Amino acid sequence: MQPTSVTIHRNGQNEGPFTIEQINQMAHATPALLKDLAWHEGLTEWVPLSSIAGVYSHTPPPPPQAHSSPSLAQAFKYPTEPSTAKFKISHAIWIILLLCFVGGGTFIYYTKTVEQQRIADLDKFQREQKKTAELEKKIADLAQQSADASAAAKQQSADASAAAAADSEKRKAVQWNALIDQVIIKLERVRDEQDNFKSATTLSQLGAEETRMKTISREQESAARSVIVELKATGFQNADKLDKLVQKFVSDYGFYVSWKRLFWASFMSIGTASDEGKKQMDEARTLCYGDLQPIRNLKQQ
Repeated sequence: MQPTSVTIHRNGQNEGPFTIEQINQMAHATPALLKDLAWHEGLTEWVPLSSIAGVYSHTPPPPPQAHSSPSLAQAFKYPTEPSTAKFKISHAIWIILLLCFVGGGTFIYYTKTVEQQRIADLDKFQREQKKTAELEKKIADLAQQSADASAAAKQQSADASAAAAADSEKRKAVQWNALIDQVIIKLERVRDEQDNFKSATTLSQLGAEETRMKTISREQESAARSVIVELKATGFQNADKLDKLVQKFVSDYGFYVSWKRLFWASFMSIGTASDEGKKQMDEARTLCYGDLQPIRNLKQQ
């Protein structure tokens, strides 16, 4: 049975294993090889190479003179077909070149694609930034418009409030002045009653006039102070001062009426009063109670 591989012992070294085909090629070139010992799987000992089944078996010519022989590995280079080896090398080179071309082209395409994508992404980012900036500007403009509108509304509200307050104060001033005029009218009614003394002809009539005039003054004082209470209710700040002026006027008037009754009583006792005396009495009236200007000064402008 022909073995698949054979190991050859040559020059003190084991070489191989070789196929039968390889051994025949080597034996054809070097017939002395057939005298070397060989071994393959199934043998128990080394045998001549020529005895191996399938090995080239013609009688070789006499070997050359003894000399150092090259090793089989040096003498024969496998594979033994040069054209096949060259084809494989050329094929490998072409494969390498093809791979370099494909790889280079792929790299260039990938690099170009990445660069285009980078430029596209950058352009998209810039456009988005521009849109964002425009949106932020619109938002800022709207916020400013809103703030301006709010400020304008607040100013209008403040102006309206100020105008309303001014109008309210004006209406209050008109109301207060009307009420103060009522107080003045009531006090003038008191002041004008003093002339009735001139019509009295007896002491009893003088007493009756004094009583009547003081009664009128108290009634008018009460009416005037009722008006002052109304002024307080509407927020008139000088109501207390007006009340004190009214009280002083009525008090001075009562003192004046009593003094004038005594004057006319004396006049009736001693005869006709002189013009100078009457003049002094009228001046005394003005000095005592007749001046209403402090009350008029309380009226609002």
